[in-house]
Amino acid sequence: AGARGATASEMKSALHFDLPDERLHTAFDYLDLQLASRGKGARGKDDQPFRLAITNSLWGQKGTKFEEPFLDTLAVNYGAGLNVVDFVRATEESRQTINGWVEDKTERRIKDILPQGTVDSDTRLVLVNAVYFTAAWATKFAPAATAEASFTKIDGSTVPVSMMNAHATPRPYAKGAGYEAVELPY
Repeated sequence: AGARGATASEMKSALHFDLPDERLHTAFDYLDLQLASRGKGARGKDDQPFRLAITNSLWGQKGTKFEEPFLDTLAVNYGAGLNVVDFVRATEESRQTINGWVEDKTERRIKDILPQGTVDSDTRLVLVNAVYFTAAWATKFAPAATAEASFTKIDGSTVPVSMMNAHATPRPYAKGAGYEAVELPY
């Protein structure tokens, strides 16, 4: 929404967007509303609420001018407002404010989305998307089948974690460079 010219064209190409701007942003708004409505009143097999929260925000440097049409597009189509922080004089406090917002929106599941050093006094705008989803599995995992195994972190180091284990009928499976995935219905 904030790009023009060659930058906008390159972003549309990279993200495979083929709708014109006037339809693209309303399509995202429609998708967001549809996803948000999926969880309303729904309950999982464990009788706990199905929850899907998709939240967006922008964090801009105090005193920086942002174009009104850009801000209007964000507010109308993405439910995102501009939050003003001071990256120049209060870099760490700004980072902590953003992290606190994300923690709040994700029921404390996502902490430190911005690790130390990811924003500095040259930062002028941070766009944040937080997605929180929880629902009951269609088939519950047996607690007794939980076993400790190594989990590889993004830096390549490993840590021991409790892993859910189950034997089930064949499930859709995919494997690619650096990942494996399986479909588990909820």
